Amino acid sequence: MAEEPKAQAEQAEPQKKKPPMLTLAIVAVVMLLEAVGAVGFIMLSGSGASDANATSLEGQDQAEEEKTVEIPLVDSRFQNHASTQAWTWSIEAVLQVKKKNEEQVKAELERRKAEITEGVALVIRRSAHSHLMEPGLETLHRQVAAYIQQVFGVDPDEEPLVERVIIPKCQGTPQA
Repeated sequence: MAEEPKAQAEQAEPQKKKPPMLTLAIVAVVMLLEAVGAVGFIMLSGSGASDANATSLEGQDQAEEEKTVEIPLVDSRFQNHASTQAWTWSIEAVLQVKKKNEEQVKAELERRKAEITEGVALVIRRSAHSHLMEPGLETLHRQVAAYIQQVFGVDPDEEPLVERVIIPKCQGTPQA
């Protein structure tokens, strides 16, 4: 009977030395699926990048049209008699418009240059002296912007053609 445990031990050793085939097969299948998934993702990402580039170019053109440009409005001297003393105001005003509206605004400005200059002059002449002396020229900006909105109106999207009126120079000199 002593021989029987030895025989059983010999039979057990060869079974332990054999690699488990089922486990190896499962690991190989998982690795294969992982590789296929990675290659598929890379291929799909590559073609998606071309579509994204086309979309970004389309969006870039639209973004270019939405950028603003500056168009000179007036650069002149205007009188104001609202205070006890007459003042001469040297004013420069610029319109800020979207690039897509630039040609339309320039054409209207060219066509009605004298009328628009007169309108801005009337705003300056009628302004209270304190409005022309404001540090931020808030009232003058509002009044000129309201006049410009009347003149130029809105685009087909119902947005104002003129985004903003900029007054970089407003210097007053009392007259003797």
